[in-house]
Amino acid sequence: MKLGLGVCARNEEAGILACLTSVVRAAEFTNKLDWELFICLNGCTDQTLSLVSAWLTANQQYAVRVETLSIANLVAAQRVVVKRLMESGASLIMFFDADILVEERCITELLRTASSPQIRAAYARSLPFKRNKQTLVEKALNLYDTSATIFTERRHLHGRAFVVKEWLIPETEPPLLADDIYLSCDLLHRHGPEGIAASPDAVVYFHQVSTVADFYRAYKRRSIEMAKCLRLFPHFRTLPPEQLNRRILWSKLSNESLDRALLWLFLLSLRGYCKVRFAIETFLFRKNAAWEITRTSKQSL
Repeated sequence: MKLGLGVCARNEEAGILACLTSVVRAAEFTNKLDWELFICLNGCTDQTLSLVSAWLTANQQYAVRVETLSIANLVAAQRVVVKRLMESGASLIMFFDADILVEERCITELLRTASSPQIRAAYARSLPFKRNKQTLVEKALNLYDTSATIFTERRHLHGRAFVVKEWLIPETEPPLLADDIYLSCDLLHRHGPEGIAASPDAVVYFHQVSTVADFYRAYKRRSIEMAKCLRLFPHFRTLPPEQLNRRILWSKLSNESLDRALLWLFLLSLRGYCKVRFAIETFLFRKNAAWEITRTSKQSL
């Protein structure tokens, strides 16, 4: 079996080198499994291309290729990655965000989880870097990402690092931009929640967003992409809502300590604010930008 690894990057100069180095180290840890890494730079206007070019020159011992796209579209970039890797014989595709650090055992553990025939996609556990001075937004989101005790189990795909046995996202108008939303809907519709699995021992690290503005940017782009996906593919509307969005377990809130309960309430209030703001903006302007970068998450790794 040949494993195809994909990294798609748009203006990731702060962390791309550390990310790539962590990916190839994790690939080497797989006990000499045949693998190839394909990097697609899409819509970059910073130093990402020159940094990646220098990294390739310094790491010629690895099976790595790179291609550039003028458009800033993650799905289009992944489409290029999948096509190139399958042309070179890859039978399994694994994607990594360009602003994460991949733990050494991550690829091995993702493959272990995906080895079950019923599993069509498996995703890694995302752990935030812990800063000494955290904002309230950071604290609340870190709690959510490390101990989501008042939410139901995640049933959909988490996109920072995942392996997928069947990547097929159709070309649409307007174009799809976020990979894990369509893939989640498609896999859940065709295979049910049993087709998607978390791989708890596969770990990646990331910088948490730390401002209300960035939280809203992330909320808005997901909301726009979800609405677009459901409009383009009406059969996805038959999916149970709790498979696409985790449900709040209000009864569990009373079991939390006071400080955790207050953080949960702040997070839920923040989500409510974003929902109201998004509804007002959509009503007033009829149109929203589909993809805005979360600036505070783009830090050196």
